[in-house]
Amino acid sequence: MPKASMGAGFLAAAGGSWEPQRQNAFEVEIYDLPMGEEIISLSVDTASLPSITFGEIELNHLNERRYVAGGVTFETTSLVCKDFVNQDVMKSLNAWSQQVYNPFNGRMGFASDYKKSASIFLYGPDGGSDRAWNLIGCWPQTVNFGGTLDQSAKDAVSTMELTVRYDRAVPGDLSGGAGQGLGRAFPG
Repeated sequence: MPKASMGAGFLAAAGGSWEPQRQNAFEVEIYDLPMGEEIISLSVDTASLPSITFGEIELNHLNERRYVAGGVTFETTSLVCKDFVNQDVMKSLNAWSQQVYNPFNGRMGFASDYKKSASIFLYGPDGGSDRAWNLIGCWPQTVNFGGTLDQSAKDAVSTMELTVRYDRAVPGDLSGGAGQGLGRAFPG
């Protein structure tokens, strides 16, 4: 039996169903940064959500092949932060990157010092949140401290780009359901 067409009347209806997730309703928190979480959290302009790739294992038998899931790879995520001169955004990102590699003595840092936990919170139009992603084992793989400077850019704000490598991404549920305890209570 064919499904009856519902039309577009159900989208963002007065009854509150099918409310779209807005792209600008999010926050990123990176816990235990050298100069505090708030500086970076309030500076984030854009962020990418986790991307997961599943490898494959090929099973050969006679003239046929079958495939099963192999290992999992969590792709890097990117952050673009606005540079606020009076909030030491650059200094905070630099301090974190120097936990990975110290340019003054040429030494690499310990993973236990530079790997952090982070959360990406997605908000509804009312500011409520029951959706989050928790990123475990984050570290700055690439830091671009501003790119090209331009004297003619009168209406532009300087930004810094950060590529974050992480070990694992876990969807959080802040409503008390599955995954309870993740999200804002997650900093470790």
